[in-house]
Amino acid sequence: MVDILRHIARGLQSLAAGNVQHRDLKPGNVLSIDGRWRIADFGISRDLDVSTQGFLTFKGEGTWEYKAPEAFDQAGAASEKSDLYSLGIIAFELITGASPFTAGGLTEIMRLHRVSPVPELPDHVPTALSVLIHRLLSKDPARRPASAAAVLDALNEVLTPPTDSASRLQAMAVAVAKRENRREIARAADEAEDAERIKQATEGIADLEAIWAEAINRVGNELGSEAKATDRLMHPGVAVLTWNGFELRIEIHNSGRWDGRAVPMLFGNVFVREGVGVDFSDSQLPRADLFYLPDPETGQFGWHIRQWNENETWTGRPLRELVQELASGKPPLSVEEPARTRWLNPDRIIEIFTEFIVGAVE
Repeated sequence: MVDILRHIARGLQSLAAGNVQHRDLKPGNVLSIDGRWRIADFGISRDLDVSTQGFLTFKGEGTWEYKAPEAFDQAGAASEKSDLYSLGIIAFELITGASPFTAGGLTEIMRLHRVSPVPELPDHVPTALSVLIHRLLSKDPARRPASAAAVLDALNEVLTPPTDSASRLQAMAVAVAKRENRREIARAADEAEDAERIKQATEGIADLEAIWAEAINRVGNELGSEAKATDRLMHPGVAVLTWNGFELRIEIHNSGRWDGRAVPMLFGNVFVREGVGVDFSDSQLPRADLFYLPDPETGQFGWHIRQWNENETWTGRPLRELVQELASGKPPLSVEEPARTRWLNPDRIIEIFTEFIVGAVE
């Protein structure tokens, strides 16, 4: 088995000498020819000396089960070390008869390559080989062997009977490799969580801007050029609509997290007042609260509005106290509150603005 890996490593060494990345290394592309195992099928290989800027390439292609984590990312820097990761998958399969990461779909297999730990190898696997496989399957390319030549050297060491001191050092190296693997998993999970938070927040702002755009378009059609509004949410999350001395203002805040239970990632208020250009006082109460939350049935995120009527009572608590209360576990859309909670749409925004104006002029 080690000889097979050595033959493949030599092939990768030859590719590296020509600055070529294979990009689809897998058992089906390794053929036995005249007693030697040779790498085949260069259909999506890339000559790294040739710029592909402005050209359609096969970046991101390849067989899911054998792709390195960075190879799934269109913006990622796949390299020779991505092929070394694929070699690690092949080595794991040769030993166990199964791939370390298998799933039914692209999303799940991608997640496994990025955040799942390498399964334990059988006890009979030589320590030096176990260390090498763990290094080859590092999530971080920088922690993989430096080159195919380095892999070949490590495989040659596997065939050399270790001394007692070497055995102890190898056992220590295995333990360190497993610890680093766990740390990489934790880092990858944190990065994936951060990316998901950014994605949700970006989608939330885009959804709100679409609702806002439709609302101000309708207001402009009905009230004419005297209605002025920001086209989109301004930094740090403010949108303003004015007409004849009346102002509607939306303020959005980002909590930086969504714990799946109580704390909404995006939340804010809708204020309405008469007197454009006058600063809102700390005692100014919102006409409605906004929350970006998932639908309890579908899980689909969307904007909810908790609207307050003039005849309904409200404690007027500062927003920071509300958020602290949410963090303590109280549902943000509690039915105990004297308010109407509904999905946000352009009509809700127009309704709040017009109700306030009508009440002010009557």
